[in-house]
Amino acid sequence: MKYMGIDHHKQYSHMTIVDKEGKELRSGNVRNTYHDIEAFLDGRGEEIKAVIEAGRSSYVMVDLMKEFGVDIRIAHPAQVKAIAKAKIKTDKRDSRILAHLLRMDFIRPVQRRIVFLNGSYATGPSSLGLGLG
Repeated sequence: MKYMGIDHHKQYSHMTIVDKEGKELRSGNVRNTYHDIEAFLDGRGEEIKAVIEAGRSSYVMVDLMKEFGVDIRIAHPAQVKAIAKAKIKTDKRDSRILAHLLRMDFIRPVQRRIVFLNGSYATGPSSLGLGLG
């Protein structure tokens, strides 16, 4: 299994992939396009668990990663204190920290908000009344 941290921005993301021992396998700035992300993953999406901090456009990246077979979680920024309290913040460091936190199972995922056409929303299976939660 490989673990990927994504420091997401509007035009590009910094992605870092580490193995189960924490060795960095790949890291770099990737434009947020289907083809650039596909090239970075190199067809290995099914082998990767990823994490991205919740943000305005993070759900777009989540949907794209799911298309590649990546098992992706969304982390609440306030819960990722290792990044928030860092004295030196860079995209590379942030994505690396996210990857390591995921590898050590320290990421508690947030519920994805589901917005309906009428403007109402739900935050998970139990609130949809489907008996799944």
